[in-house]
This record gives sequence, C-alpha cells and structure tokens, in this order.
Amino acid sequence: MDVNQHQHFFNFAVTNTGNLVSKFSLPIFPNPAIELLNTTSSTLIKSGRIYNAQGKIIQLIPINPREINIAYFENGIYFLEIQVNKVSQILKFIKF
Repeated sequence: MDVNQHQHFFNFAVTNTGNLVSKFSLPIFPNPAIELLNTTSSTLIKSGRIYNAQGKIIQLIPINPREINIAYFENGIYFLEIQVNKVSQILKFIKF
C-alpha cells in the first residue's frame, strides 16, 4: 500500500463559553509521512508548533501552511499544535 495515499482528517469544534461557533475538518496527509506533511483548511491557521515525543518544540509553523517540511526530522512520533480562532488543537503524526 502506498503511504502517500493515506489521508487523516481531524474534526473538532471551535467553542466560545460552551456555545458551538463553528466546526471544520483539518486534513493532514500523508500520515505517516517521509518528507512533507500537507495540510488544507478553509479556516485560517493562526500559528503552529511541532513537538517531538519528549515535548520539545522543534519547529514553528508559519500562518496557514500548505506544506510542512519534515525531511530532516528523525523517524518517530510528533505532535502538531495549531491555533485556530483562539482555540488550540494537537494532531499526532508519524515521520519515517
């Protein structure tokens, strides 16, 4: 099976004082990834960080990225933290 064909969607709701404001899907693909992690969203991603499994920040993400270069990362599990509309979401991905 070709890894580049895998696509994972993470659904989450953006809330404000308990009321549902908006809901959207943020795809990151491929997952697992070798060199590039792709993301698309109709909602503006305001900021992001990638953490290694030990919790160390290893990369800051620019506003609204479409591709994230992970070619120089060591193989392993990583976490992409994104901020959308004042809400943070953490997505797990694997680099190999």
